[in-house]
Amino acid sequence: MNSCRANDSSIAIVGGGTGGHIFPGIAVANELIKRSRRVIFFLSDRSVDQAAAKDLDETTLIRLPVTSLSTKKPARFLLQLGRSFVTSWKALRPNCSALLSMGGYVGAAPILAARCLRVPIYLHESNAIPGRANRFFSPWAEKICASFEESSRFYLNTNVEVTGTPVRAGLRNADPIDSRKELGLSPDKPVLLVMGGSQGARAINRILFDQLSELKLICNELQFLHLAGLEDHDWVVNQYRQSGVQAVVRAFVSDMRPIYGAATVAVCRSGASTLAELAATRVPSVLIPLPTSMDNHQWHNANIFSSAGAAVMLPQSGAVALAATCGRIINQSNARVEMVKQLAKMDVGFPISRIADILEGRWLGQQHRNLALMALSVGSLRYMLS
Repeated sequence: MNSCRANDSSIAIVGGGTGGHIFPGIAVANELIKRSRRVIFFLSDRSVDQAAAKDLDETTLIRLPVTSLSTKKPARFLLQLGRSFVTSWKALRPNCSALLSMGGYVGAAPILAARCLRVPIYLHESNAIPGRANRFFSPWAEKICASFEESSRFYLNTNVEVTGTPVRAGLRNADPIDSRKELGLSPDKPVLLVMGGSQGARAINRILFDQLSELKLICNELQFLHLAGLEDHDWVVNQYRQSGVQAVVRAFVSDMRPIYGAATVAVCRSGASTLAELAATRVPSVLIPLPTSMDNHQWHNANIFSSAGAAVMLPQSGAVALAATCGRIINQSNARVEMVKQLAKMDVGFPISRIADILEGRWLGQQHRNLALMALSVGSLRYMLS
């Protein structure tokens, strides 16, 4: 637990289920900790959350036994929701000044508990099309922090501020040569980063290996840096070994600084957190949106970047052009330079500080009101005794 000012209240953050929810939450938590604030962090008991939680220092971690809403098992969902609500209530009740939910079903129980305890609720939405949880709870929110202006039209709540998506500290300005050396790659050869998000993406892995031979013909010095996911890790390692291709393969990585720093071009999904990190690190990319994402939000996210010239979007069904597209970006420096320029425009800057300011501003407002009431009470008492 970090040292905090006397009688200081805590700020709660809930994020989990996917890296797109938890990593931006971690970034905000670490910013608040730097400000000597006490932070409570709610996350799920899924393995991806536990791996990511290693980045949280001096924070009270609370794991919730949650499951997503399913019409096939509604009783299980309600039971887990009830247990999570009780856990959240106990954590928030002592002295919590604000709750920030990063979206997703993990936030349901803490939001309900915060509502019952009259703790101010704030939401963050990373995607162009808001998730169901954020849309449902938006009327209760003091403010909604959004990554894209396009998402504001989906809320009943009009108090929306475009803050961007927080990215993890230290990602910016990594040196490519140092990053490649750190990972065991040749420092002077281009690197194709392949990743499918915090849980990996089996379809992207298959597409890549279907076109691996073509990629090597297009750029024979190309190196591969592959975040394969836990389930596909061994299979991916064997595929590279059988192909005789130099590659660094990881199942999951929490420290992404050298990963982005080493990359010449990335092939990835288009979750909002990934896009924010690509913009912050200025890595050109080929985006393959997850076709089964809720409300097709990954396509809408990718469309914003591709329309601006900050990335190239390929549908999963049409990703047979992946090798040619990657080759064009890698071999044409002018194309990469132009994409980097557009990525700089997509980079909001430092949303972490702004979101932390919003959360602390509410707390400071409460303290000012309490001091004013105390002064008024003392003044009234003096008047009655005079």
